[in-house]
Amino acid sequence: MKNFTEWIDPYLNNELSESERTEFEAALAQNPALAEELAQHAALQQRLEGMRIRQKVANALLHIPPPPPQLWYTKPRNWLLPFFFLLLAILSGWYFFVRSTPKTQTNIPQTPAQDRQQEKTPAPQQPDTLPPTTLPMAEKKAAHPSKSYLALARVYQQEPAVGYVRSATPNTSLSPVQLALNAYEQKQYQRVIELLNSETQVDTDEMALFLRASAHMRLANWNAAARDFATLNDSFQYRHEARFNQVLCQLNGSKSTVARKKLQEMASSPDFPFHQQAAEILKKL
Repeated sequence: MKNFTEWIDPYLNNELSESERTEFEAALAQNPALAEELAQHAALQQRLEGMRIRQKVANALLHIPPPPPQLWYTKPRNWLLPFFFLLLAILSGWYFFVRSTPKTQTNIPQTPAQDRQQEKTPAPQQPDTLPPTTLPMAEKKAAHPSKSYLALARVYQQEPAVGYVRSATPNTSLSPVQLALNAYEQKQYQRVIELLNSETQVDTDEMALFLRASAHMRLANWNAAARDFATLNDSFQYRHEARFNQVLCQLNGSKSTVARKKLQEMASSPDFPFHQQAAEILKKL
């Protein structure tokens, strides 16, 4: 009996002949375990390729030259703010000067009829106290908006390697993990969680748990994602990605202080695969 397990890598690399490919796909249709192993190998290959591409992009970003320095007059905030306060001080001084200057009245000679009318008209009574003068108040400065770490999580999240699971069998015979892989590729993250809602299933399959945690993270379910990633901290295949994604979830959740400390530890450890990404995040915080 042929050992079709050895044919997985040549099949994925298109190294099989036409007759061997037909024979291997027939074996896939009859052996669900072989199809599951093929899906895991394909996902692993895509994840490694994705890591290589991200590393190339990160290395390219590190060599981008810094922007040229801007002169003081090209930065509006460097001179507009002092000019605004100077103008406010000048207007305030002018306002107080106008308010404090007494108004002089010109004595116009009155006719005898006007004198008799003035004698009959009682003089208006002056109030004992003057109404309070409303002074201009400086506009309150708007509070600085709180930082949002959602964009950092979207950019730096380490996602599972997904891809269409090639099989001669219909979709109804695919395993829940294979269906979840296809749903994640189509960005149906809630569907992924529904397919992998069994704790018994994710406890025995690290790929299923990593898929569910990644779907929770995409839906901003930070606490649920952090719990699933914490379970994978001792995983041989996903431990580095799980630790890094868990820190991003804690950064968006209620443990931002703990997340900053972990990012500093990751950035200072050259053996950690994502130490450069951790250093970039610390610069943006």
